[in-house]
Amino acid sequence: MTSNMINVTDIACFVYCKRKLYLKRVLGLKPKPTKQMITGRIKHQAQELMFKNELQTLKKLKIPDPDKIRDVLKKNLEHAIEKTIAASEKEIKHFQIDTSLIKKEFFLAYEKFIQNRAMVVINLMQRKNLFGKALINALYPRFMTEVSLSSKSLPLKGKIDLIEEHKNEIVPIEIKTGPAPKNKIWPQDRIQLTAYALLVKENFEKPVSYAKIIYQENHEIKLYLNPFMQYEIKSYISKVKDLLASKNPPPRINSKKCSYCSFKEHCEAI
Repeated sequence: MTSNMINVTDIACFVYCKRKLYLKRVLGLKPKPTKQMITGRIKHQAQELMFKNELQTLKKLKIPDPDKIRDVLKKNLEHAIEKTIAASEKEIKHFQIDTSLIKKEFFLAYEKFIQNRAMVVINLMQRKNLFGKALINALYPRFMTEVSLSSKSLPLKGKIDLIEEHKNEIVPIEIKTGPAPKNKIWPQDRIQLTAYALLVKENFEKPVSYAKIIYQENHEIKLYLNPFMQYEIKSYISKVKDLLASKNPPPRINSKKCSYCSFKEHCEAI
């Protein structure tokens, strides 16, 4: 069944631009790297590294000092973004990317998180006298990054940015580096988040009542699940399969989003 699986990102791409999906999946064309793509990738990789190292960092704390805890969390964040930027040095130079802006945006995105996380840690240390492994075992929410999931009920698979685990529930989270639209959530992002929420709901024992998407400047939007979402995703899976089996690409549609599309040159050449 794996070969017949549709990726969540393919469904989102279908909603965004059917022609782009055809060029990518049927013709096998590769996107031309853009400044926006590189910046987004750096932030995503830094986020993954930050959460990966967070628990080990907190595990070493011996004293319930609020300033020390906040400083440790901040340094973990700084280490993550600095290391990720260093690994992308050539691309940053090629696209003349302002790394100071990337750092600023990354710090702003997680400033509130660090404050809240520090308060939870301090509370566990001071009130319950928990340190080391005991502290980590009692710490919620917990975070899992870049989690690959698949469905048994639908031919669907995907890798979600972030899963936030609470004591009694699971919250799927998508991180977007661009701004939120005026009507709250982009159509392709809503479908993507819906599909990921269904995958998480099927793969975890804890309930999933809503999912979150976080846009630029920490603009957070909740998407509550309903019984009709599975039918909607099932319908899109069918449409995507039809497109992938088609012999002709969808017609070109000129819109504002075409100007910064990573497939622009390929699209115009066909």
